[in-house]
Amino acid sequence: MPQQGVFIFTMMAAIAPLIALLRRDGRALGWSLLAVVLVCWLASYPYLVPVAILLIIASFGLACGGLSLRLPAVSAETSLWIRTIALYSLFFAITGYALNLFLSYNWAPPRILAEPLASPLNDRDGPMTATLNAQFPEGTDEAVLRASLLKDGFSDVARPRPLCRLPEIRPGSMRRYGSCPAGSREMTYEYRGPVNFVCGSTHVSVKWSANPDGKIVGLQATGYTPCL
Repeated sequence: MPQQGVFIFTMMAAIAPLIALLRRDGRALGWSLLAVVLVCWLASYPYLVPVAILLIIASFGLACGGLSLRLPAVSAETSLWIRTIALYSLFFAITGYALNLFLSYNWAPPRILAEPLASPLNDRDGPMTATLNAQFPEGTDEAVLRASLLKDGFSDVARPRPLCRLPEIRPGSMRRYGSCPAGSREMTYEYRGPVNFVCGSTHVSVKWSANPDGKIVGLQATGYTPCL
């Protein structure tokens, strides 16, 4: 989830500790503060957002546990209907969210780079770049590369990042970045691999430059996976 979304969820969860503080309920305050931390973490992962929502609801219930709300008396049958509607609404909301997430999110690496991304190596940039250059050597029409990347689910970047990875001084040396060639293009792909509570989505970037005839003269792939 974007950082703005995480911030909104965290602010929503932070209301419960304020309520507990006003009520001078130390136990509820402690649990609701813990809930804020957990919500902030859970909201960072798209498939765990429903859990974050339920945790916010639970923390509000705990913080407001001692407040008496004057509600009109209702019959047992009406009360049952209200609870049923509330449960079904929550179920359909979470199901709809999960379905939308499943349909709109990439859950596998791009096929064109599936083999190097499956490598146990920590740094896969070299193998990814080698794979792309084997399929699209210098002189290939960039339209062919773009068509293949689009077919695999890559998206155009309105403002390509100005930095490209530089060759290693020696094997195993630290990554170095410098200015990309003028007019470089970029396409990106983001996917979520197997459920992992430590690492986030994997971001793959393909950058290339072309001559005035539209032929590729430089091509590289980079990727990173943010982890706690």
